[in-house]
Amino acid sequence: MIRVFVIAPTPMTRAGLQTMLTTADMQVVGESAEPASFVAAMPDIDVIVVAEEKILEDVARAVPVYALLPVRAT
Repeated sequence: MIRVFVIAPTPMTRAGLQTMLTTADMQVVGESAEPASFVAAMPDIDVIVVAEEKILEDVARAVPVYALLPVRAT
């Protein structure tokens, strides 16, 4: 079972991500709008999903980050 923590700025985004990520193989173990909130839950987290690039920068200060960002057309 992959344990996921969701960080997103709005309740609607967090709820949508939780719905998409909850499967037979994945469990959302926490969610928050604040990047620092996952630190206490670290032992129970395998993956952190961040829904906003600005929040990703804050998370990257606390843990190593592998980011999948959309490609911007030039």
